[in-house]
Amino acid sequence: RIPRLPAMYWSWIVWVISSPLFYFLLFPAIMTVTLYGIALCLHVYKFRHKIREAYTHTVWDGARYTVAAFFDGQSRLWHGYEVVGLDNIPSNGGALVVAFHGALALDMYYLISRVMLVKHRIIHSVADRFLFRCWGEMFL
Repeated sequence: RIPRLPAMYWSWIVWVISSPLFYFLLFPAIMTVTLYGIALCLHVYKFRHKIREAYTHTVWDGARYTVAAFFDGQSRLWHGYEVVGLDNIPSNGGALVVAFHGALALDMYYLISRVMLVKHRIIHSVADRFLFRCWGEMFL
């Protein structure tokens, strides 16, 4: 027969089990998400004048600049992505950028975002028709 233990003992057991779980798993996860969120917000804040100016033209331009700032922040913070040779892209006129990407086209999104924020140009991509049948991709 198992002896009945007082409720204070069970609360102590719960505290002993949950305390390491909190300090070694939950707290670092919360701090990581918070720090990355703050850094991402500060990166977007750096482009506030360009975003505000874009919203004076149309709502669509402002939304594109806002999303571009978030993508640019994500590329720098999480992936360390940098665009080398951005000054070689002309400010007006035609240009052809030939690139290869892996299974995910994140590098293309990051390049489009960086060029939009720095050069104020929109890169148009050539893609297979299959891409535009995927849900959500048709808006890009």
